[in-house]
Amino acid sequence: MNKSEHPVSVETEQKPKKKNKLFERIGQTVSLVKGNFKSLVSFELAYRVLCLVVFFPILVYLERMLLYVNGTDNLAQYNVGKSLVNPLTWLILIVVFMAVVFFTMLEQGGLAIAIHASKDGTKLNVKEILAEGTRYAIDKINAANWPLLPYVLLVLPLTALTDETSIVRFIEVPGFIMEFIYQRQWATTLWYAANVIILILSIGWIFTFTVMAIERTGFSDAAKKSWKAVKTTGVLRLLATLLCYYILFAAVVSLTVFLVFAVWFLIWMWIEPGAASLDLLMTAENVEMIVMIVKTVYMWVGAVIFQTVIQEMYYRACEKEGREVPSYEPNPAHIDNPFLKAAFWTVCALAVFFSVPPRVRQVKWMLNTDNGKTMIMAHRGYSEAAPENTIPAFQAAVDAGVKSVELDVQMLKDGTIIVMHDDNFERTCGVKKNVWEVTYDEVKTYDAGSFFSEEFAGTQVPTLDQVIKEFRNDLFINIEIKRNGHDEGIEKAVVDIIRENDFIDHCDVTSQDYETLVLVKEANPDVLTAYTTVIGLGEIDKLDAASIISIQETFATFANVERLHRAGKRVFVWTVNDEDVMERLVSLNVDAILTNDPVKGVKVLENHKGALDLPRRISQILRYV
Repeated sequence: MNKSEHPVSVETEQKPKKKNKLFERIGQTVSLVKGNFKSLVSFELAYRVLCLVVFFPILVYLERMLLYVNGTDNLAQYNVGKSLVNPLTWLILIVVFMAVVFFTMLEQGGLAIAIHASKDGTKLNVKEILAEGTRYAIDKINAANWPLLPYVLLVLPLTALTDETSIVRFIEVPGFIMEFIYQRQWATTLWYAANVIILILSIGWIFTFTVMAIERTGFSDAAKKSWKAVKTTGVLRLLATLLCYYILFAAVVSLTVFLVFAVWFLIWMWIEPGAASLDLLMTAENVEMIVMIVKTVYMWVGAVIFQTVIQEMYYRACEKEGREVPSYEPNPAHIDNPFLKAAFWTVCALAVFFSVPPRVRQVKWMLNTDNGKTMIMAHRGYSEAAPENTIPAFQAAVDAGVKSVELDVQMLKDGTIIVMHDDNFERTCGVKKNVWEVTYDEVKTYDAGSFFSEEFAGTQVPTLDQVIKEFRNDLFINIEIKRNGHDEGIEKAVVDIIRENDFIDHCDVTSQDYETLVLVKEANPDVLTAYTTVIGLGEIDKLDAASIISIQETFATFANVERLHRAGKRVFVWTVNDEDVMERLVSLNVDAILTNDPVKGVKVLENHKGALDLPRRISQILRYV
């Protein structure tokens, strides 16, 4: 070798080989998952079954206890305030909150500890992961870790940034609260500000569960270390990593759907070749069914992958900080204690005995498409297209293809029954007068449309009689009596208007006050009546004056809907504007959905017609697992 070649050779030998950091991180993540992958996925499945047979029945039992300690058959707007001053109410609510935190911590702890064990090359089985998760949850639920309560109940559900749990994903803000917020500018501003704060906390605390699990520390210390790790990682890099995870996850799901279809296609064409056979295969319902099944299975895997991605980022942050992560140390196998083992299996047996029959009934009920006669009911008319509780709003509902509407009625000074929600005209008409202070001659001069838009300027406040005469052939009308304390005799007046228009078979009368319904039934026993704003149910059979129970969407669970139907009551649900919630309610066979967006509701009903109905119902069943 000559001299001119020698330096080049030395430089070549000394130059380090550049590594691809992206592939290196993916490799480390795969290595973490691979160690206990089968056990982790099995743990996720076992955890979700545990939620079905233990957690959800516990919530139902606690609801019954809430009614019992308040000595009532139901909880509604008129008595919920009284219930909230009862110390036992708060005791039960605290138990509910702690149950949510416990089951969330059980899953998060089990996943984090098992992945940490993989890092140190330790194999765990499903029983050991469940034991680790249980011990973790028990150990962390104490007074010193009180921030866990708002973190699990507020931060995780509202941001859904790290929400892959079976419990937190069911927590949502009730629709009537969101409606209150969006109707008021100050409340909307506070709501968005709170969401920004919660999002910042969610990002800053993203490693908190991981730190608590692998470093066996409390929430406050874990939160501080999480903030430091996020700063070390970099917020943009952290968010970019999470975005890549979601994109990759969606790509894998899509690829799996494609491969399943490809295999199905080859088998189908082998058995039934021909274009006509292909048309039968490639239907919308078949596509939806496969996507739904693949997505459900991948959600079990997705929780494992997501936690692994988070944990790998934390390990890397600790490495950059020069901080050593403790090695995995197995805890004593308390679950092998004979007494605890016997207690554990006894609880499981009791849970299965009491939980399986209701779940079987749930599946049968949701698959019973003959029950699918849900009405979409435009709340105060199509109130997003025209001013609420006016003739244009009801006409807009008819034009949207809706067959039923809800409206509110109040009594004026001269006894006229008008269609009006508020007991004061200020919000919708700009007049600071109460309904019981004026006659209809004056009300006819009010402008009930300009508050919505100039297009509807001059729109009048209608009477109940006018609305019935105008839409008697087009709509079923849900007439809600709004009590204001100055309306004695309103029940009989409303019933008389219904009778005079021969409209008794095309409406119902509803109220938040049960005694109002009693008076309606006394005026005419044939009138269909609805008891609204019920948020807890006890002895339903005692509610003789109510043919319909109207509940807020948050409380429209299978247990409540099935129980009401078995008691011979119809079920109305208010006020639902989210399409996914509508899908769930239609699959639960509720009798009516009140909504401000009836177009969306009509679309959901169309999707549940014919062959499309079955896969959508199955999709809602799988939602619970």
